[in-house]
Amino acid sequence: MQPVSYTSLEPSNLTAFGINAPSFKAGESISFFATSSFIFGLCFAAIVLGAVVKLAEAGVLRIKASEASIRQSNENIKKVTLGLLGTFSLFLILFTVNKGLVNGEIGLGALATKGTSTSISLGAQAPSGGAGSPSGNSSMQNAINEDPVIREKLRQLGITVNKSVCSSPTATDCTTVGGMHPETFVMLQSLKSTCSGSIQVTGGTEAGHSSHGPGRSPIDLGINDSTLNACVRNFTQGPTLGFCKATYKNFGYIFCDEKNTAAHWHVYK
Repeated sequence: MQPVSYTSLEPSNLTAFGINAPSFKAGESISFFATSSFIFGLCFAAIVLGAVVKLAEAGVLRIKASEASIRQSNENIKKVTLGLLGTFSLFLILFTVNKGLVNGEIGLGALATKGTSTSISLGAQAPSGGAGSPSGNSSMQNAINEDPVIREKLRQLGITVNKSVCSSPTATDCTTVGGMHPETFVMLQSLKSTCSGSIQVTGGTEAGHSSHGPGRSPIDLGINDSTLNACVRNFTQGPTLGFCKATYKNFGYIFCDEKNTAAHWHVYK
């Protein structure tokens, strides 16, 4: 069945007030506010029609000319008059204050959600080679040079680093946080704001890891704070991985309780 279109055959009497009946056309979305203003117009018309009916009823009662019928007629006229005055007053107030409140065009388009991205300049570059290669050594050296800046940003968040920066691209008994992936930094911000306890980076972008490196997402966190550990273990259960005792998911990252090496949280995308 082909989609059909509907357009009102008769012009709307509410057009003068800025209220237009919506048309239903195939492939065209219907505005919520256009529809709501149309419903508002129908309700207004129904109130007026009801008032006309009550006034007609009052007229019929007066024809009977009895004291009771005249009294009932006066009561009907009084109620209709007050009701119409209230309805028209409300309409005029809305129309005067903001016509858009009546016709639905209140400018909410400006509030439409637009895609945004968090951009934190950490100087992280995607790795261009493994440790030991000329390009890998170059990116590792850049990470070492950048380390003081990132380390200070972490300190301002209340996050510590367990060891001093590496002295060379191939050194391993050290921790380098320079070259940290921007998304990993955002994850640490989110973790700090979500969980109590101490967060300490125990593995960053230095050599000696199979998956870490400048511009890469993995990072190791200390697992010796019970408060932090309890918070992480309340995250959504993650996938089953052979090198993890258990995994948890949050902030777009996997938190792996790694079991193959010294106990720590191996966190990665």
